[in-house]
Amino acid sequence: MALIADRTEHAAAELDFRRTVDRTLVHRRALSEVFLTDFRATTEGRFVAAAQLPPSHAYYTDHLTVLPVIDPLLVVECCRQAETYAGHELVGVPLGHRFVLREWSVELDGLAGVRIPSVPAELIITGATSDRVERAGKVRGITFGMELALAGSHVGSARMVVAYLPPSAYDLLRSGRRGGPPPISDDLREPREGSPVAPARVGRRSPANVVLTAVETARPHATAELSVPFVNPSMFDHAQDHVPGMVLMEGARQLALAALAEGRGSAVANLAVMTLAAKFSQYAELDTPTRLRAETVAGTGSLSRRTTAGVSFEQDGTPIAHAVIGLADLVTHPVSLAN
Repeated sequence: MALIADRTEHAAAELDFRRTVDRTLVHRRALSEVFLTDFRATTEGRFVAAAQLPPSHAYYTDHLTVLPVIDPLLVVECCRQAETYAGHELVGVPLGHRFVLREWSVELDGLAGVRIPSVPAELIITGATSDRVERAGKVRGITFGMELALAGSHVGSARMVVAYLPPSAYDLLRSGRRGGPPPISDDLREPREGSPVAPARVGRRSPANVVLTAVETARPHATAELSVPFVNPSMFDHAQDHVPGMVLMEGARQLALAALAEGRGSAVANLAVMTLAAKFSQYAELDTPTRLRAETVAGTGSLSRRTTAGVSFEQDGTPIAHAVIGLADLVTHPVSLAN
């Protein structure tokens, strides 16, 4: 184990932050949406990766936060890019195969102690694979475990369970369930639902980053409809035939923030997401309304006054995903922040 740790530390010390990796290997169309800068295999099934976090970004830094805390979904996106790159370069999944996210969980309590720097922050991801699934000698699924460090300090961990499908199997799956091919996001420019809610209500500054409409926060539950942001270049960087998991997570976060702020009297700008987990049971269709329902529960955790919000997603009355969001009020119950 010591030898593995030594090799990992050596590889991490050599990571390059000067340029991004090949955008096709992280499934991105725009270079501005690529945050992974390097990837190194260390030992069998293990890797280290580097990512640069932008100090300013139209989506990831657009928040009404009193404290300059790094967006946890930006860190999650870096983990997703590392997992995707590893799928191709470490696991050997061919380009063109579809990556199907089954579930993920992320613990980011350490982010509360890291201020957004004036220069791009450098994230180091140390990862390992497990639970490899093979059929006919081909990898069809794997689990990634990742430890995360910023400015030399451990800030959290992530776990992602991913399945892989060849194009023919994926097309059969998607068309078979619908009775025909699904629509493509590039052909859909306007949300199906009504106007998104006011940005400040869900912790945003720009209306372009709001993904909810018809928000109701009467306790004990909060509900909303997903307003699919087809023209948002970060949430829909490339053509999709379903609502991406990251967009669903943004919806879960926004509803959790509104529910906690309006149902329990906390200020949206004081709140930060510390943990999130999700399981995806079906694809979120682009042409079907998506209903969100949240229930918040006061709980305990490493931060004072941790509140957990369970958010369920339904289409046509059928559950398609469920997320659990852990939030903390960093102003009313502050933690020590790094300089």
